Amino acid sequence: MDIDVDDFLDECSASEIKEVIKWLVESDYIEDPEISKKARGSSSQIFDEAVRKLPGNSHRFTCEEEELIINLTKRI
Repeated sequence: MDIDVDDFLDECSASEIKEVIKWLVESDYIEDPEISKKARGSSSQIFDEAVRKLPGNSHRFTCEEEELIINLTKRI
């Protein structure tokens, strides 16, 4: 029997979709979305704290480091 994944999932309820996600996590096909979200949040927090240390400290950077920071901010 050949079942199209999109057709199958379209017929699932929200609770059934959660069961599918739980099965995928337990079977190591995907990472737990809640854990991934927390990891991204803490990574973002670490990044923000690090960036707050930059102002007033440009004299501590080499020319290459300063250029790297300037180029990074140009992408924003």
